[in-house]
Amino acid sequence: MKKTKILLLLSLTLLGTSCSKFQGEDE
Repeated sequence: MKKTKILLLLSLTLLGTSCSKFQGEDE
C-alpha cells in the first residue's frame, strides 16, 4: 500500500514539473 502512495506522489510531481516546463516554453 505504501508503494502505491509513493508512486502517486512521484507521478504527481512529474506531472507538475512537466506542466511548468511546458508553460515556461509557451512564454
